[in-house]
Amino acid sequence: MNHPLIAFCVYFCLTISVAQDPKQTAVTTRPDLSGTWVFNLSKSDIGSRKGSPLYDELTLTILHHEPELQIIRWLRKKKKETTQRLVYYTDKRGESESNNRRQQ
Repeated sequence: MNHPLIAFCVYFCLTISVAQDPKQTAVTTRPDLSGTWVFNLSKSDIGSRKGSPLYDELTLTILHHEPELQIIRWLRKKKKETTQRLVYYTDKRGESESNNRRQQ
C-alpha cells in the first residue's frame, strides 16, 4: 500500500479541521441597505385598478445601522407630496412611523 500518501492525506485533513476558527465560521454578514433608491416608473408596470399610476414619483432614503433601519419614503401624486418616516429594529423591539403631508 501507499502509506506515505495516506499519512499525508490524514495529516492534511487534521490540519485543516484544527485551523478553522469556530468563531470565524459562525459570523454571518448582514446586508447594508443604506442609500437613496429612486423608483423608475418608466420601466415598471404598477398601474392601479383604474389604469393610472399610484404615484408620479417615489424615492426611498434608507439609513441602515444595526439594529436600526430607517426608511424615509417620499412620493408625489398630482403635485401633492407625502413623506413618511418608518423605523424598524432587527432586535425585535417595536416599530414606529410618522407621516408628514405637504402640498406644493
